[in-house]
Amino acid sequence: MITLGWSQLATLCQSYLSHEAHFQTT
Repeated sequence: MITLGWSQLATLCQSYLSHEAHFQTT
C-alpha cells in the first residue's frame, strides 16, 4: 500500500514539477 502510494506520489510530483516548469519558463 505504502509502496504504491510512493510510486503514485512520485508520478504526481513529476507531473506537478513538469507543469510548474512550464509556468516558470513563460
